[in-house]
Amino acid sequence: MNRRAFVTGLGAVLAAPPAAGAQAGKVYHVGWLSGGFAAQSGSMQAFTDTLREAGFVVSQNVVLDVLTPERGTPREYSDLAVRLLARSPSVILAGNPNSLEAVTKATTSIPIVGVDLESDPVAKGWAVSLARPGHNLTGFFLDVPEMSGKQLQMLQGVWA
Repeated sequence: MNRRAFVTGLGAVLAAPPAAGAQAGKVYHVGWLSGGFAAQSGSMQAFTDTLREAGFVVSQNVVLDVLTPERGTPREYSDLAVRLLARSPSVILAGNPNSLEAVTKATTSIPIVGVDLESDPVAKGWAVSLARPGHNLTGFFLDVPEMSGKQLQMLQGVWA
């Protein structure tokens, strides 16, 4: 899957809940804490285009607040998470393990949409289980032990 398709799909996920219950004149605030990925113009354009298709236009009915660290240290991510929470976002998009760690420690009430292709959210303590996360986190996670077992089952089915 290419990056544009991924971000487009992510935009649809973020836009769907507010669109379903949108109120006239309401402005939604999306906080985005991630590494350099968020700042790449093609990815950001795909994200804002998908928001627009769902009825959300940046600077009209949605505020998009993107924070990216300069060095990428855990301390810097923590500081940025605190700064982001001070701005009272409606939802937070956390785009890597460092941002997920920072925002899950910083808030238990603001919804977090995580995108992490490296970590198991249960092993990290971000979720109680995959079936019932039990916290304010949802998203896309690929490094999950149960998924590896399922991938092996699928391979065995192909080779059988």
